[in-house]
Amino acid sequence: MNIFLVGTGLIGKSLLSMIDKQFQQLASQNHLEVNVVGIANSKKMHFNANGLLLENAVDQMKESGEVMGMNDFFGNMIGLNLSNSILSIVLQ
Repeated sequence: MNIFLVGTGLIGKSLLSMIDKQFQQLASQNHLEVNVVGIANSKKMHFNANGLLLENAVDQMKESGEVMGMNDFFGNMIGLNLSNSILSIVLQ
């Protein structure tokens, strides 16, 4: 499963942390591999088709991410053309 997450505030960061902590259990017990491949906040966005390193993904986005725009985010998401993708938008 490939996840694109818009919203990396308190709730979004908590979600990323839970995914990171539960990755091995989900993979072994549920045969579900979860890759977060795109994240964004109101200013920046960051993508990696192979999956982001969740322990520092938000910091990396803030340091080297592209300027955020929803049309550009959707364009990148569609351009990656990854199967089993989910878009999650966290509003706070």
